[in-house]
Amino acid sequence: PTGYMENSISYSAIEDVQLLSWENAPKYCLQLTIPGGTVLLQAANSYLRDQWFHSLQWKKKIYKYKKVLSNPSRWEVVLKEIRTLVDMALTSPLQDDSIHQAPLEIVSKLLSENNNLTTQDHESIIVAIAPLLENNHPPPDLCEFFCKHCRERPRSMVVIEVFTPVVQRILKHNMDFGKCPRLRLFTQEYILALNELNAGMEVVKKFIHSMHGPTGQCPHPRVLPNLVAVCLAAIYSCYEEFINSRDNSPSLKEIRNGCQQQCDRKPNLPLRLLHTSPDLVSQEATLTESRLKPVIVTSNEIHVEVEHNNTANQKMTANVGSDSEPNLIDCLMVSPTCSTMSIELSAQADRILGCYVEILKMLSDYDDWRPALASLLQPIPFPKE
Repeated sequence: PTGYMENSISYSAIEDVQLLSWENAPKYCLQLTIPGGTVLLQAANSYLRDQWFHSLQWKKKIYKYKKVLSNPSRWEVVLKEIRTLVDMALTSPLQDDSIHQAPLEIVSKLLSENNNLTTQDHESIIVAIAPLLENNHPPPDLCEFFCKHCRERPRSMVVIEVFTPVVQRILKHNMDFGKCPRLRLFTQEYILALNELNAGMEVVKKFIHSMHGPTGQCPHPRVLPNLVAVCLAAIYSCYEEFINSRDNSPSLKEIRNGCQQQCDRKPNLPLRLLHTSPDLVSQEATLTESRLKPVIVTSNEIHVEVEHNNTANQKMTANVGSDSEPNLIDCLMVSPTCSTMSIELSAQADRILGCYVEILKMLSDYDDWRPALASLLQPIPFPKE
């Protein structure tokens, strides 16, 4: 553009937007009032003019709400402004994803920058933005706020009345938790909050049934994979600290932080058993088969049984005279210190584990879900019991 429009006009500088309505006015024109005067914009048709008009009004109001909510003074006024912002988004004739996402991001930023809010303020804000969450996923920062609320106030009515439809929508429509991991964390915390209610697993069971539906065939194909992903991630989190302490691979937290390896981490189980005493190896290798007993590696309810046989003994004997490295099974047989390994979980981790294992059992009770559940769990190397 050249002339007067060579320099752009910021949305913050627009004081008013009007449609030209006087007699003999130019067709399809908008009048913008700015500090230096007025600007007329002429569109090609009435549809484009109305689109410009509503878009400019939206941008102008969003700028106003960002400015007001970035410096909150009284929370009564802030709550009123949030309700007005939500109503404006719901009644806007514009159809775009940002129409509903922009208010959610404004509220999310407001909550992240103000940590001194009371529980009542939290619940009032959640209830105020609830209409926007009916058809939209919450942004990551808002998910983190919801997770915190579920952990601190699991018996709050907000969890049942507001979060339930949000989680149902996530489970029905989410395609990949890898792209939005905080949605998965929010779903995990919501289910744990349900488990904290008086009825406990009965409430969780009713929720699973509501996700499946009353018919024999679940109409939502994404529900089962998403539920399984949530359950497996929660179960893994119970053992993550133990796994990371015995494995050289970086943890999920380290990967997110950009760390590839930890230099001070202990080597994993097979590496620590590679250099064993030759005398110990020869003693173990010459034991008779009748004296050998199965080695059981226990982890609460998980039992791994390693059967000893003459073939394994022959392999160990051969490895004594060579420089080849023994495999994991050989190491377990050689070292008497590893004959029994127990994993002690905290009370909270044990409660989480029990909840999500029970959910997997619930999923297997539905005939239409059972084949798909089996195929989803098949790649997981479950130990023998």
